[in-house]
Amino acid sequence: MVMRSSLLLLLLLAAAAPAAALSLSVLPAKPVEDAPFTLVASVNAACPVPASIVVTRGFPLSVVQVTFVEACSTPPQPRLVQIPLGPLTSGQWILRARFGSAQTELQTEIQRVPYRIELDPPAPLAGNPITLRFAGNGPCPEFFDPQRDGNLLTLHFDDNCPILPPGTAPFVIEQEIGPLPAGDYVVQVSTVNDHSLASHRFHVFAASECIPSDTALCLQRSRFRVSATWRTATAQGVAKVRPETADSGSLWFFLPDNLELLVKVLDACQNPDPKYWVFAAGLTDVEVDISVTDTATQTTRHYRNALGAPFAPVLDTAAFDCAPPNT
Repeated sequence: MVMRSSLLLLLLLAAAAPAAALSLSVLPAKPVEDAPFTLVASVNAACPVPASIVVTRGFPLSVVQVTFVEACSTPPQPRLVQIPLGPLTSGQWILRARFGSAQTELQTEIQRVPYRIELDPPAPLAGNPITLRFAGNGPCPEFFDPQRDGNLLTLHFDDNCPILPPGTAPFVIEQEIGPLPAGDYVVQVSTVNDHSLASHRFHVFAASECIPSDTALCLQRSRFRVSATWRTATAQGVAKVRPETADSGSLWFFLPDNLELLVKVLDACQNPDPKYWVFAAGLTDVEVDISVTDTATQTTRHYRNALGAPFAPVLDTAAFDCAPPNT
């Protein structure tokens, strides 16, 4: 009887509530590519929460669809809900929101970053050549020799062309900045007057380190490499990975939006029994072989699931020693 009364109350509140007003804005007002921004929704509701966020890339317009649901039954009032978005690629985007019968959209342009730094290869190896590509717009760009101060590399850039008529054009210039020893680095491009134009943080990998790829997940500062293979009755393959945090990542088999596994390597080295832990959870019943390798010791643990069996959670609290041998 109590449950029926509660349900009846919710239905009466929903019927009596006015149509939800809905409007959108973005912060900052001019978002740029490769940088997160915030979608702000003004909603006349009690406790609006985003139930789903779907990003569909297309041409000439791409779409972000946010669907809100009501999380409580208190009287509605104007609310501001902030939804972190991005980074998104540059171009025209439609930001759409739906809450019950109310829906609205906002068209916004994701601006191109004026200057961009890229490395080739993106995950360089110690002792190998590294090419920096600097892209932007200017009349006659030119680099001076790079300077290195510890792990900071600075390239001075000059686009002053007093001889040529005014005007700019897209450019890409390349500069060798390697080989470099393994470690973390920052490369910056500055004007001849030391005004910073762009910077880029990167890691140079030792041969023994985990090198990230679409099939290799690198966790705990690249000490651990996670990969997996899968098999069904009719197909098999290598799992694709998606980093989530410094110690966790997800894996998919068939479609990027259909996640199958979550794997986490936890640092429990401050415990009385110091170890690295390996946890894994799955939403699958296909055959799986997860490989977790400690690159410091080249020790590998395998976690397997049989075909047709629901994936059983992995809670290995004695997976790897904390200190490698001879340290």
